[in-house]
This record gives sequence, C-alpha cells and structure tokens, in this order.
Amino acid sequence: MEVSVVLEDRELLRIGPNFEGFDFEEFQVASAVLPNPGFVEVARNFGLNIDEFNFGDIAYCVAHKDLDFYPEPKMSRSRKQGSGAIYLAERDSGERSLLLQYLPPFNLTSRHYHKITTEYFHGLAGSCHIDVSAVSGAMGSRASVTLEGNTFEMKPGHWHQLRTDEGPSLALIEMVGNPEGLCMGDHYREGD
Repeated sequence: MEVSVVLEDRELLRIGPNFEGFDFEEFQVASAVLPNPGFVEVARNFGLNIDEFNFGDIAYCVAHKDLDFYPEPKMSRSRKQGSGAIYLAERDSGERSLLLQYLPPFNLTSRHYHKITTEYFHGLAGSCHIDVSAVSGAMGSRASVTLEGNTFEMKPGHWHQLRTDEGPSLALIEMVGNPEGLCMGDHYREGD
C-alpha cells in the first residue's frame, strides 16, 4: 500500500510503505490509510510522532514531526456558509502554517479567497475537487482540478472551494505569506 509523504520543499511523493531509500531529513508529514503496520513501525523507528483516527469506516494514520493534534476535531468556522470541513491538527508558525483537513463524502468547504496568503493543498488520502475562479472573473470562468496524491498551489486572488463526491478526503493545507499565521483575517467568503 502506498503512503503519501509531504516534504519540506512542498513536494508530495507516493512511496511504498517500507520507505526504502527515503531520506527523512526533508520529511514534513506522511499519511496512510490503515491497516498498515509497516508504515507505523518504520515511522516510529525514525522517531516520528504517530496519530491514528477513524472517520466512518476508514482508519487513518499520520506520521509527522511537529503537528499539534486537537484533543477533539474542530468544525470549520465557516459552517454557516455551508462548510463541512473538519480540522484535526495544525502548526501555526506565522508565515508558513499547516492545517490537516478532513472533508466527509458529499461535502464542501466555504467558497473564499485570500489577498496575501498562498495555499498549497496536498492530497494525502482520498479525492476531492478544487473549483477555482479569479476574484474578478465571471462565475462561468471556473476550472476544477482533482486533488488525489497531488499538490495544488492556490495563489492569492482566486475564489476556491473544495468538494468531495462519494469518498472522503484528507488534505494537508499549507498557508504561506501571512505573518499572522492561522487567522481568519485574510479569509474572504461570499457575503462578507
């Protein structure tokens, strides 16, 4: 079974569960769908933190260096705007912060954009779609990309919204460029 690994340089790799030939110097976060005892054993041998959790019928395992997992998952602050996103962990380090997001099947995040923050969406497990349009663009000028084992860069000034179909998605969201870190100050939603 393959494992998704995000490196410090934002590269996302799909590698085998034994990490053969893998250099842990540049490691940031890895994720696997359980059961995968080989993944857990190798990650622990390299001194990585391991967090395991279940959503529905799927068990996940995340190996990481320095994510702070919440005692209880946090619902999106944009629930009133229809977001079904659930946040599991964060690393709030100012200009380069991380959020671990779970999006249940048949769900959406809020439609929003940022003025200064660049976001990198790393697809760790499952599949979701990112609908994108320029802030100044017409509603009909949207593009949609699938995030499954890939990284997608969202530059400032573009409306974006994640959505899932019949399966859930686990994504690491990396936010770069906002010195305030994980705050809603650079998060502009429809109707704001």
